[in-house]
Amino acid sequence: MELDTYSFEVSTDDRAELRRITDRVEGVIDESDASDGLVFVSTPHTTVALFTNEYEKRLTQDIIDFFAAYVPPEDGYLHDRHHVATETQPNAHAHIITSMVHTPVLAVLEDGTMQLGRWEDVLFFDLDGPSTRTVRVTILE
Repeated sequence: MELDTYSFEVSTDDRAELRRITDRVEGVIDESDASDGLVFVSTPHTTVALFTNEYEKRLTQDIIDFFAAYVPPEDGYLHDRHHVATETQPNAHAHIITSMVHTPVLAVLEDGTMQLGRWEDVLFFDLDGPSTRTVRVTILE
């Protein structure tokens, strides 16, 4: 059994942004020459969520809008008092949302390909952007 970890960066432009990173993860798998095993996609950031779903522009906006409505930014969260005092961007809503969204992603690797459903993609959801974040891909072969 072999365990290898790789990483890449994802940059976002908006406060809340959903990106498709399936191609980036598949690129890492291709470079690794791994064939069969498990792929574990994670991030060390507590205000970023990773999950699988369909990547369709209207759906991604629906997801962003849903969370903004139910966990609105700057809604008087206790955690944000520190950010107001230090003049940094409040982000309690981002921590709350990522605690509710599935993260990290685990997928079966078969013949060098992640076994995802027909419409399934690996999605990166930054809730405290704009920023540049790290994504880690660990392959157990």
